[in-house]
Amino acid sequence: MKAINTPYKNRLFRSRLEARWAVFFDALGIEWEYEKEGYDLGAAGWYLPDFWLPTLNLFWEVKPKSGYTKEDANKYVSFTLPLAVAQGYPGGFNDYTVDIYGAPWVEEINDYAPWCSFSHGEGWIAQCPKCKRVDFVFCGWAGYIRDCNCWREPHKAYKESGIEHKSFQNAVFLSTSARF
Repeated sequence: MKAINTPYKNRLFRSRLEARWAVFFDALGIEWEYEKEGYDLGAAGWYLPDFWLPTLNLFWEVKPKSGYTKEDANKYVSFTLPLAVAQGYPGGFNDYTVDIYGAPWVEEINDYAPWCSFSHGEGWIAQCPKCKRVDFVFCGWAGYIRDCNCWREPHKAYKESGIEHKSFQNAVFLSTSARF
C-alpha cells in the first residue's frame, strides 16, 4: 500500500504513520525533529532517520507493522548512533514492535548482538511522574527509567510510568484518533 503524505504542525510527513508518531511524541511532551539529517553509510547507502528525539538522545524510525526490508536492516546495523525502529502504531502491548540499534545500553542487555528487539509490551516510552524524565524502558530492566533517582524500587516506576499510566494512554488515544 502506498503511503499518504500527511501534514501536521507545518510539516509534510511521508506517511500518516509518521504523523501519528509525531502526535504521540507531542502528547507525551517529547521534543522531536523530523528528518533532521541524512547520513552516508558507505556500502549500505544513504540513510535519513524519521525522527531525532533529543530528550532520549535517540533516533526513531517508523515502519508499518508488516516490517522492513533486508536493505533497511543493513542500514540500521550500519548506522552507529542510537536508533529505535518502531513497527506499527503507537500503543500498548500488541500495537508495535521496537528494534534498538547502536545504543550503548543495548550492550548491557544483549552482549552478543548490536541490536535488541522488543515486542508485545516488552519496551515502550515512559515518563517518571515525579521528575518527568522521559525514557525508553523495557521489561528487562523492570521499567527502570535511566538517570531517574525518584524510585528506590524499579517495579513501582514501571507501574506508574508505563503503558498503564494515564498520560501514555492519552497519548495513544490522541495519536490513533488524530484526523489530518
